[in-house]
Formats: sequence, structure tokens, C-alpha cells
Amino acid sequence: MRPSGCNAGSHDQRRVMDTDRREPTVSELRALSDHAAERVILYRRRVYLGRGDPRHLAELERVAEGAVDRLRRARERAAGA
Repeated sequence: MRPSGCNAGSHDQRRVMDTDRREPTVSELRALSDHAAERVILYRRRVYLGRGDPRHLAELERVAEGAVDRLRRARERAAGA
């Protein structure tokens, strides 16, 4: 029986993920980039309507830019390989 408040499953899962690291594929990075861009678009609308935090929008934009950069680098590596 698991003690209450203990989330032992996620710890085991984290350990597996650490040992099974691989580079994401270009298609996975494209999906992540598209998802991040859509989150920015949706949250920007929320800010314009006065229900969002501009600081959170800036963070989402930073994440989206990073996703685009990772996708660009992966495409460059794929083209050079």
C-alpha cells in the first residue's frame, strides 16, 4: 500500500526517462513548436480580453521561440547528415 501523499510512480518513471534519453525527431520537434505557437496565440487573446497575465504571455513566447530554435537546429543537422 502506498502512503498517502506519496507519488512514488512518478519517481520511478523519471528514473526510466533519464536512462532512456534520445534526440527528438524533427517531426516531434515540429509538433512541439506548433503546440507552443498555438498556446501563445490562445493566451495572447486572453491578455487582449483582459483576463491574462502579460508576464505569462512573455514566458509562453519565450518557450515558443526556443521550440522554433530547436526545430531549426534539428533541420540543419538533418540536412547536413
